[in-house]
Amino acid sequence: MKHPALVFACGALALVACGPKVETDGAPATSAPALQWVTVAQTGEGGAILYDPAQTKMDPARKLVDVVVRIRHPYLEGWARELPQGYAGEIVFQTEQATLRLDCSARNMGVVSREALGPDEEVLDRRASPEPVTLAPITPGGVAEAVLPRVCAPPAP
Repeated sequence: MKHPALVFACGALALVACGPKVETDGAPATSAPALQWVTVAQTGEGGAILYDPAQTKMDPARKLVDVVVRIRHPYLEGWARELPQGYAGEIVFQTEQATLRLDCSARNMGVVSREALGPDEEVLDRRASPEPVTLAPITPGGVAEAVLPRVCAPPAP
């Protein structure tokens, strides 16, 4: 063998490019990006408002931004829910996750979906708004106002 280093380098590149692929149900497995929650504000009760920049998506045609936020409440919260046979129940949680749709230029927002999360971040309940999501003015001091500067570019001077 005249160039063992070259043979080794080619072999290493081949392994990197063609490494083992795990398949599930015939589809290649993909790894989800790690969530990186960034705290943007505190709630009036002492909880936290966070968002994950990697989950923020902009619709350039309509200039709308969908942003996933988490609200970590300092106390247990509850949502009423309908149960079979007319019984009422409640889902108790401390972390809420919501997807908000923001119109940055008009300073409007709507709720795409809300989820109550359990202690291990499992979804206890999910509530989605029908499309198209209705947008309304952003409430001063609310979650959307806290996250707006992080996901919307400042207005041009």
